[in-house]
Amino acid sequence: MKKYLILVIIVLVVAGLVVGGYLLRKNSSTAPESVSPDDNQSPLPNGTSGESPSAGTGQGSLGGLIQKSNQVAPNLVKDYFVDTQEKVIFVQPDGQIFEAGGKEPKTINSTAIDGLIDASFSFDGKMVAARFGNPENPQTSIFDIDGKTWMPIALNIQALAWAPGDHRVAYLAKTAQGLTLGTLDLSQKSAKPKEFTSLHANDLNLTWIRPEEIWLVEKASAQIANSLWVFDFSKKTLTPIIKNQKGLEIMWNASGTLALELSDGQLKLINRQGVLARRFTFVTLPSKCAFYFEIRNVTATSVATGTKKTIVPQIIKEEYLNCAIPVDENQLKGYSLPDDYYKKAIFTEDNIHQIKISTGEIIPVFVGDEIDATNLKRVGQKIYFINRFDGKLYSAPIKSN
Repeated sequence: MKKYLILVIIVLVVAGLVVGGYLLRKNSSTAPESVSPDDNQSPLPNGTSGESPSAGTGQGSLGGLIQKSNQVAPNLVKDYFVDTQEKVIFVQPDGQIFEAGGKEPKTINSTAIDGLIDASFSFDGKMVAARFGNPENPQTSIFDIDGKTWMPIALNIQALAWAPGDHRVAYLAKTAQGLTLGTLDLSQKSAKPKEFTSLHANDLNLTWIRPEEIWLVEKASAQIANSLWVFDFSKKTLTPIIKNQKGLEIMWNASGTLALELSDGQLKLINRQGVLARRFTFVTLPSKCAFYFEIRNVTATSVATGTKKTIVPQIIKEEYLNCAIPVDENQLKGYSLPDDYYKKAIFTEDNIHQIKISTGEIIPVFVGDEIDATNLKRVGQKIYFINRFDGKLYSAPIKSN
């Protein structure tokens, strides 16, 4: 009798653990509750654990979206460029440059760089800017992809940004007076700096979206208040857009009319004047998102005088965001953002979602692999990203519900 009683107790304990584990897993994977569009907020759709999405008009099971991402190259990647034909060029953390494809990546530059700080591509992928060495007094060089040559820049450049449509770079160079904002036209063989203004500030980043203006933002930290300014090259004016926001990180769309902003641990869309356009109830980082436009040609029938019908072609241009959002909605809560993420105090496990800017509708478009996706780029029906779990470049097919 005593043996049977012990056996019953063991069975009940095991059953309790199974049921409790199921309920805990179910509760931890349920996405945020839907918010009315009238609140101008965009939540994640319900169903990140396999149920049907309920936000906007997105429908269908996530099961059909489960896919595998494709490793573009076996190399570690610092930065990369993808053209419209899906040709991929990337820079390794040691400064070597390769073109992906085939069994082995093709070497473009085999010269290693000691202490590479950052690398960035021109708008057409024909040039690469590399800063390296001592972060306080870095060296800067420009690599010509076609000519396979390096051109050193004799300036103490603290930050730089490529022009949106040519081979100029804007830079912040350290001088005895502070920081100097200037430009260099690298399409000229003997490029000479063109200085615009001096700034008494430190730790600034640059973003060049429109030819006539450039954005300056203090490097993001949740520990201090950061600000955003825009400098007009023709008027030579510096205008504040956002003031004193902790953890401020910004990513602009291609036209410079809309930005994804993270500040005080909240994610939102703002216009170029800094005015709130939409607030999101989920949290991710702007560096884990990418804007893109979808252009569709449609025809509309109009009735002219008399009953004669005229076919009028129309072009519909819709803007979206693709964002890598943690599967667990609470994963980023309790952390100092973006500091802890960039210090790698936390890694996320993401699904990729599509957000329609005009309506705030959110649907999942890639579900499957264990990825912590950053530095996203959307090209056609693929999304490219660097996976922080292994530091390598991947692409994923985008499938809308």
